[in-house]
Amino acid sequence: MNAVDYLLKPYDDERFFASLEKAKKHIDMRINDKLTGKLMNLVREHLHAKSEYTEVFSIRDKGREHKVNSADILYLRAEGNYLNLQLKDRHFLFRMTMNSVESELDPERFLRIHRSYIVNRTHVRNARYSGNNEFIFSMSNNERIVSGRSYKDQIARALEEQAV
Repeated sequence: MNAVDYLLKPYDDERFFASLEKAKKHIDMRINDKLTGKLMNLVREHLHAKSEYTEVFSIRDKGREHKVNSADILYLRAEGNYLNLQLKDRHFLFRMTMNSVESELDPERFLRIHRSYIVNRTHVRNARYSGNNEFIFSMSNNERIVSGRSYKDQIARALEEQAV
C-alpha cells in the first residue's frame, strides 16, 4: 500500500541504499508538491484578490444566475426595493438599496447624480449644466438622465476632476 520500492531478502547494501534514496526522493517530492500547491494558492489569491469595490454582480433572473460585470453597467436606477442595472442591450433587477450599492462601487468610475440614479462615467457621452442646479447626462445608449438639484456640487466637482 503506497509502496515506493521493495526489498527482497537477501539484499545487499547497494540495493538497500538505492531503495532508501528512492524513498527520500519520494518524500522530498511530496514536500515540494505541498509547497508548490501552497505557492499556487497564494498566486491564485493574489490574482483573484477581491478589490475593495464590487466588480461582478451575481443576479438570479428567471431561475438562472447571471454574472454582470460592473464595467458593463451604464447606470443604476432605484425602482422601489430594487435597483435596475441597465446594460447596453438589457437590464436586470437587483435587490439592494442605492446607499449600499453606492458604497460598493468604485467612485472613480461611478457617480451618484440623483437619489435614484448612479451613472457609470465611462458610458457618459456628454454632461452639461442645464440651469436650475441640474445637469443633463447623455448616455452611450442615447438616454438622457437629469440630475437631482442637491447633487449639483458633487457633480460639478467630479466633472472638474475629470476634465483635469
